[in-house]
Amino acid sequence: MEVVDHATAAVYCLPGRPGQVVVTSAAIGALTADELAAVLRHERAHLRGRHHLLVALAGAFQRALPRLPMADAAETEIRRLVEHLADDRASDRHGRHAVATAIVQLADRTPGTLSMRGRARSSRVVSLRRRCAERVRRMLAPPARPRILHRLVAASAIGLLLTGPPAVAVVSAGLVRQAATCPTGSPPAAGSPAHLAGG
Repeated sequence: MEVVDHATAAVYCLPGRPGQVVVTSAAIGALTADELAAVLRHERAHLRGRHHLLVALAGAFQRALPRLPMADAAETEIRRLVEHLADDRASDRHGRHAVATAIVQLADRTPGTLSMRGRARSSRVVSLRRRCAERVRRMLAPPARPRILHRLVAASAIGLLLTGPPAVAVVSAGLVRQAATCPTGSPPAAGSPAHLAGG
């Protein structure tokens, strides 16, 4: 863990070999010992699970197919899922209440994206608060069988991400090959030389 002196309360992980968790001095001041321990376990769960690879793959899929609604949905759900998985790992050791209150403490001290202005920044902050509120509700009132649901969603999402891009590549290659070997356009009229030559 590396502590950075900063006025904004933030905790995040930097993937790599080895990965590292960064905590600002403001976050240490804002969180109780239990909340800080829960947040650190949450971030370490991201590192151990290599969640950044799933998020990066989902982002690449979305950028490759920006007009495909499924690509947008996959990226959104993958981001949501990895947060839920990390929350679960943290709550297993430190309790759901500590995770929920830590989310609230950090969300209340997040100023949003400073480089954005006006409507874009407002939308970003609203989206962040909505996601945080969902995570808090989930921690305080978990579904009956969250682990099974998460495994099913994770398996489906990972399967989609692993098979989606290759499937798109195969279909694209097939279309290119077909276009090269089967010229498009209007068929020759009956009785024309081209029609007779083709049989």
